[in-house]
Amino acid sequence: MLHEKAGLAEIEAYLARFIALQREQKYGCFMQNAVLEKSLDDEGVLQECQRLFCRLQTSFTQVLQDCQARGELLIHVQPHQVAAFLVLQLQGIRVLGKAGEYELLDNGFAVLQGYLHTLSAKAF
Repeated sequence: MLHEKAGLAEIEAYLARFIALQREQKYGCFMQNAVLEKSLDDEGVLQECQRLFCRLQTSFTQVLQDCQARGELLIHVQPHQVAAFLVLQLQGIRVLGKAGEYELLDNGFAVLQGYLHTLSAKAF
């Protein structure tokens, strides 16, 4: 996902690439489809989806904690909470991409970029 020296700029670039990918993919995410269609009936599907979401959040949390340790992220920011917010955004991006709502994606990403910039202790 993100390399160990990643910072806020790399998180922003990752999200930009993820959004761009939505324009190219004709089909949705297998995991997202599974959680929406099968998780109520299949405990294994639910557990696998939870594992994926946990892995995403853990990865974002680690990057944000490292950013904070390097002085790139404001000290009052809670990395675990921001990471959860980013996982939430990824899932919304996937849904809007599947729906072909590219203008919504672009406008929402502009707000998300602004938010990420407010977290920075340094300009990026």
